[in-house]
Amino acid sequence: MDRVDIPKPLPENTVLVKIDASSINPIDILNMAGAYGYGKGPGPHILGAGGAGVVIAVVAGKGAGLLGRRVAINSGRRSLWAKYAVVNATDCVTIDDRSYKSEEVALGGAYPLTAMMFLNLAHQQNSKAVSCKQHC
Repeated sequence: MDRVDIPKPLPENTVLVKIDASSINPIDILNMAGAYGYGKGPGPHILGAGGAGVVIAVVAGKGAGLLGRRVAINSGRRSLWAKYAVVNATDCVTIDDRSYKSEEVALGGAYPLTAMMFLNLAHQQNSKAVSCKQHC
């Protein structure tokens, strides 16, 4: 694992999350083997696609309403095996119900969060249906 600096300023439509818990997903195992989608071929491969934490910094745009909120994160593009992570705001789903521990939220997995994100995106775009034509 490498130490990296947090970009300043944050890129547009991203948020900085203080990670409370990260999961080990079957996708991580496939990525380590170089056998999954964006992880095919020689490394390095990004591991730690699922996690939970609190948004501590935002930039104008899609993440503005997330500041201070607890989120579940489904990000195959950034490692969440870290203390802090800069992630796309659209990769975050707010989890305000405090009866769930961060460890449970992090284990929510890619599939339910992906479904929730598709539905949130459809709602934001006033869509009447969601369809997946490839890789579903």
